[in-house]
Amino acid sequence: MAHFSLLGQAEAIGGGWVQNDEATAHYVDIIDQMTLGYEHLKSLFGECGAPQAAWQIDPFGHSREFANLAAQMGMTSLWFARIHYLDRTQRRIQKNLEFNWVGNDEQKKSIFTGSFYSHYGPPDNFCFDSGCNDEEINDGNVDRRSRQFADEVKAQLGKQLTAHFNLNDDAALETAKRASGLVQHHDGVSGTAKQVVTYDYQQRLDKGVRQLETMINDAVKKSSTGTPPTYTLCLLSNETVCDVSQKSGSYAVTVFNPIGRTVSSFVRVPFYHPIASVADDTGAAVKVQIVPTFSIPPLSSANIAPYELYIPVQLDPAGFRTYFVSGSGLSGRPPKQSNAELAYPEKVIQPSEADTVSIENDYVSLQFDANGYLSSVQNKKSGTRRNLKQEFLYYESSANSAQPSGAYIFRPAAQTTKTLSTSITTTVVKGASVQEVRQKVTDWAYQTIRLYTGQPQIEFDWVIGPIPKENSNPIGKEIITRYTTDIKTNGLFWTDASGRQVLQRTWDSYPQFQYEDTEPIAGNYYPVVNRIFMKDNTNQLTVLTDRAQGGMARNGALELMLHRRCFHDDHFGVDEALDEPGKDGKGLVVRGQHWVLFDEPAVG
Repeated sequence: MAHFSLLGQAEAIGGGWVQNDEATAHYVDIIDQMTLGYEHLKSLFGECGAPQAAWQIDPFGHSREFANLAAQMGMTSLWFARIHYLDRTQRRIQKNLEFNWVGNDEQKKSIFTGSFYSHYGPPDNFCFDSGCNDEEINDGNVDRRSRQFADEVKAQLGKQLTAHFNLNDDAALETAKRASGLVQHHDGVSGTAKQVVTYDYQQRLDKGVRQLETMINDAVKKSSTGTPPTYTLCLLSNETVCDVSQKSGSYAVTVFNPIGRTVSSFVRVPFYHPIASVADDTGAAVKVQIVPTFSIPPLSSANIAPYELYIPVQLDPAGFRTYFVSGSGLSGRPPKQSNAELAYPEKVIQPSEADTVSIENDYVSLQFDANGYLSSVQNKKSGTRRNLKQEFLYYESSANSAQPSGAYIFRPAAQTTKTLSTSITTTVVKGASVQEVRQKVTDWAYQTIRLYTGQPQIEFDWVIGPIPKENSNPIGKEIITRYTTDIKTNGLFWTDASGRQVLQRTWDSYPQFQYEDTEPIAGNYYPVVNRIFMKDNTNQLTVLTDRAQGGMARNGALELMLHRRCFHDDHFGVDEALDEPGKDGKGLVVRGQHWVLFDEPAVG
């Protein structure tokens, strides 16, 4: 977002497509949206339009990694308004609202940084816009007003496909870049937008993603010698719905690796047939697994696939591979040869039998307790068994009229949680490639705990919502998942900064100011863009997330916020409750994944 100052010349400050959020935006997305803004300024003003000042006055918190990026972008200063009120108070007293911020310990690159003295308003008595009545400066008061201004100052003391194939789909790429850049706004990715604005974000993102289909097909045409197939994105695959695999007996699945290292993993494809034959792009048969879909009522639809197809994939850095799938076909004829294992769910495990449940792969085995909760993890190589309980709980939202919980504010009515369920209905699925424990926690909370062959991580695939809304005097609920261990945390845990650096966090303590324990839970929550972990001398629990969330850890327990539904406006600017209706008006349903590693610190 470019702002301009006229002091004999025009100066752009900020310069990004938006003023991005810092706590919840990934560093790659920050770079992309800043690049988009810079390109437009350069096209308008040439090299002299390059901003020198990073202008982040309104984001609700600040990331050390953003300071690092701003310095590397050539910024000479960084300015913002919002900081913790205790931090601001102390800095005003000590006159150190301005400082040199070292954004990275290894690179030692610093940027001059300033926090505004009076939020982002003008100095007291110096507001001259149409909404103010402060004394104007004229010939009769210029000396006095200059001294007043001097006193005020003294009080304050100092993209991959288009690059790989050299595409020229400028319009399609621009649409996608603008949509992605827009939602990095500090009222976008953070969730502090009105519902109608959120719908607009969704519409723009959807349009951008569909434009990417054009780019993908152009890339395929450019790299093919014959007539290439048409590629379609399965945008509802997280609801186990895919139009192509539903209507076609045979099709190709192309998997792209956007990162700079080799990846060995599995992809899940919505599948509509009980048998299949799969080959890779060399013609070699690929051993796959078919699993009947977990029936989750909040995700049910007429087009939901009855099966999921698990395909193991091997991908080079920034590379892609194509896998050719044949199902039973629209005519009902099976493929000539099937190389798929069909893994049917075993019997439903009632709570009284839950302590007999276990699943395993090459790396670990998981054990469950009598209530159906995960209870321990055994390392199959070392034989070490570690206690690990995972459960869903919620904080009841404060409905206090002076300061309720809402879009901007996480404020629980009590500092303790309530459980969603004391016992879980469990179903076990075991195959050669994948083993699963499927859990029904409540009518609106479901989870699959999954182990893949050859993969060390434990996958937690959760579906939450719609969070219930009572007919009268509804109670807001803020849903968390908690991982409880025997780790001796001693008040320490670690979170990432914008998906890049890792910062140490200390319970009830801040390095910049004297902490006051007015909000014991919310005051210790930190942004988690992609990872959070806790450790002691012998154990480390690491949780990787698929989206930005809030989290904390103490006394061997690590928790992450998954979903919220509040019924009062929190008086910070949205002017409506965080009561998202979802696609059917009954409330929003969210689905996401955590990948958990529990091992020695050198491994975890």
